[in-house]
Amino acid sequence: MSIFQAYNRISEYLDISRIIKDAPMKEHTSFKVGGNTALLIMPQSIDELLFVISVCKLHNVKYYILGNGTNLIVKDSGYDGVIIKLSEFFNKISIEGNRITAQAGALISAVSAKAAQNALSGLEFASGIPGTVGGAIVMNAGAYGGEMSQVVERVKAFDSEGNIVELTEAELKFSYRNSIFQERPYIVLEAEMKLENGDMEIIKNTMKDFTERRTKKQPL
Repeated sequence: MSIFQAYNRISEYLDISRIIKDAPMKEHTSFKVGGNTALLIMPQSIDELLFVISVCKLHNVKYYILGNGTNLIVKDSGYDGVIIKLSEFFNKISIEGNRITAQAGALISAVSAKAAQNALSGLEFASGIPGTVGGAIVMNAGAYGGEMSQVVERVKAFDSEGNIVELTEAELKFSYRNSIFQERPYIVLEAEMKLENGDMEIIKNTMKDFTERRTKKQPL
């Protein structure tokens, strides 16, 4: 394993400001604890993400895909590999009609807010979920009667052979807090969600109600 070779190769392709050596993971997780990782890399496109993964494989360097670091505990001894964090830059959200396409690193709460701003209903349940789109799809996250399986139509992912694949709703095998991504070593890249046109005020009031209920049950 040559973490230094991997660093040198990746630094030729990515902006050096998005590559951190000996990064303290307590600054990148919600619990604010844990040791350092040899390298923390923050890609901002699918091409960059796939390049980093290919370099890690080439140099036999282990890697871990991190969303927003929510509910993740990193051991005090750290991680002697590459942690690829998606939430900093790999987080684009776009809307076309009643469909939202979001990269894996986008906060699912931000996607929910974007939907509300465009009077699109279906993601109100996700307004208080702290994770990313990628994590929400992997575990079929849900709350208050809603879950990702109800809105996700297509997911673009990276398979173990290095290919980009597109999975349809049926292929995602959603079930309670589960999906195909817990069975196969795929990496979620982006998702397309189909929502319904709705009344902006009703959508925002529903989200406000969910937030108040969540705060009462789980006071920060």
